[in-house]
Amino acid sequence: EREKLIKLANRYGILIQQLNEYGGTGYDNTKPNRISMHDSMQLVPHSRPPPKWKLYLLALSGAYITNLGVIFNHLSLRMLMVGFPFGLVVFLNLAHLVAFLIFVYFPVVQSLPIVDQWMRRGGKVGEMSPCVSVLDQGLQIFAAPANSAMVEILKARVEKLEQHVEALRMAVFQAPEHPPTPFSDAIDVQVAQQLKSREDEDCYVLVDGERRATELLTLSVAHWVKWEHVENFRKWTEKITHEMARHPGFVGLTTIEPQHENEPFINTFTYDSLPNLLCFINSDVRKQLLLELNVMLQGTSVAEVAKERAIGDAFSELFVSTGGIAPIRRPPLWKTFILVQIPLFLIVWPVLSYISPLLTGKYNIHPLLANFICTFFNVLVNTYVGVPLMHAQFGEWLKAERTFEKLPVFQFLDIGFPRPMQYCLFILYCLLFFIFGLA
Repeated sequence: EREKLIKLANRYGILIQQLNEYGGTGYDNTKPNRISMHDSMQLVPHSRPPPKWKLYLLALSGAYITNLGVIFNHLSLRMLMVGFPFGLVVFLNLAHLVAFLIFVYFPVVQSLPIVDQWMRRGGKVGEMSPCVSVLDQGLQIFAAPANSAMVEILKARVEKLEQHVEALRMAVFQAPEHPPTPFSDAIDVQVAQQLKSREDEDCYVLVDGERRATELLTLSVAHWVKWEHVENFRKWTEKITHEMARHPGFVGLTTIEPQHENEPFINTFTYDSLPNLLCFINSDVRKQLLLELNVMLQGTSVAEVAKERAIGDAFSELFVSTGGIAPIRRPPLWKTFILVQIPLFLIVWPVLSYISPLLTGKYNIHPLLANFICTFFNVLVNTYVGVPLMHAQFGEWLKAERTFEKLPVFQFLDIGFPRPMQYCLFILYCLLFFIFGLA
């Protein structure tokens, strides 16, 4: 009966996930006769893209640094003196800037451990104010529209499945002949089983065209906490986070707090490799902390170990609907280039034509500060309006079958250059701008 319940609960979880992907509103878990979050929850939030404000800051830094190179080399002025129209000068400068950011700058900067950890570092994911929600996920008008026909079909299937799951829960979990298992022991059993299966796998992640032998792993644990111990549990989470930070390979923690009664706290810890995660799992300090946790829980916790998705470049990560799920594989880089170049050009052209002369002329602002203000505005509008608008219109094209990657000569257009070549191109780019700047 327990095996049957687990299988049915997994099917229910898949239906809920499909319902959310098609834009359905899901269910209110506080409604009577709905099955508990024990059976329907999705533990691992590893498919969420990085917050948009982090992607924005990364894009702003790259755009401003590259713009400084263009200014110091008088590249735009030289093109205008040759006879290029102003619009064409803006377009060509943006094309070289976007290509450099996508193929060279973002991969090099995001390969730095401190930047990668910052991009992955989470926090509390719960009720957010409207402003924080917009900064984190984007404008609500760009949320994926609901497919009403598919939503109704999935809702009907969920309704039918709920009746079976509720009956099984009544039969299994309320049976007095099943003695309760210590909650801390149950966590260790689940984690040990999942880690043992992963030790036999070839754990490789494809990043920038390279297969890496190490992978980021997440340990997600759902805890049903007694109401009188909620504050103690928050302090316990801070304590175990502090202890994990002292172990090698710790990347970050995300805590999802319950939104309704009878929902769990979900702690998701990320480690850079399986050996480092095992080092913490087997530590004495963790066993002691689990014993402290046991008195705070009102039910058996659920643990899950999963592979963390590889984060793509900052522009590719923007092509996710507001509140949507990030794809496992990023879009082809050449498509990302096109869909970033178009809105950015439409934003930058009028800004450089009207706002930039106004700042440097009427308000007598220093050119470098005026350049930063214009870049700040251009990247902001492109991040929260331009790219989401392109994704809303051309999202299906982004997911279309790949063709260029089948031809080796065009493979870099799809997945980028190998890491050593990216570093070489980054150094060469800096040297060329320095040499031409002196000239």
